[in-house]
Amino acid sequence: MSRRGGGGGAPDHQARYNIGALEQRVYGLEQGVAGLSNQMSGLSQQIAARGKTNWTVIIGFGDIALSFMIAIGGMAYWPIRETQSDMKATIAKLTDLQAGLGERFVSIRELDARSSRTRQDIDRLNTDFTALDVTSRRSMEQGDANLQRQIDDQKKAFGETYSLRDAMQQFRRELDELRKRAPP
Repeated sequence: MSRRGGGGGAPDHQARYNIGALEQRVYGLEQGVAGLSNQMSGLSQQIAARGKTNWTVIIGFGDIALSFMIAIGGMAYWPIRETQSDMKATIAKLTDLQAGLGERFVSIRELDARSSRTRQDIDRLNTDFTALDVTSRRSMEQGDANLQRQIDDQKKAFGETYSLRDAMQQFRRELDELRKRAPP
């Protein structure tokens, strides 16, 4: 006979009790596995959520970093911009000065032309002075020759009128007379 369906009532009751207990255990195990399954799915969702990129946080940090870099860049660019504006003003002043220099100063070509004209003028003046010197020497020589001729004419005229001896005697006489007249 079989144990299960057999002739005695006690083992049957025991079997039923064992089956009920087993069913409860199986049910408990099923509930535990279902809870574990729910916890596993929750855990997998959390892991999936953690693995998922949180764009709002990243964009927020990106905005803060971009603002910080803009502020640092602005602080670095400010002195450069000021220096550039100072340099532009200086370049404008230098350009104005350079434009004014053309009016105030003479170019090298113009200086060369002026020095060439000056050399030509000096050469012409030297030629004129040489010509004047020659002319004045000739005129002086002619004047000297004319005076010498007049002196010679006077000597000749005096020599024909008086001899040298006569002139000396005349001078002695006049000298003696002057000595006699002079008070002692």
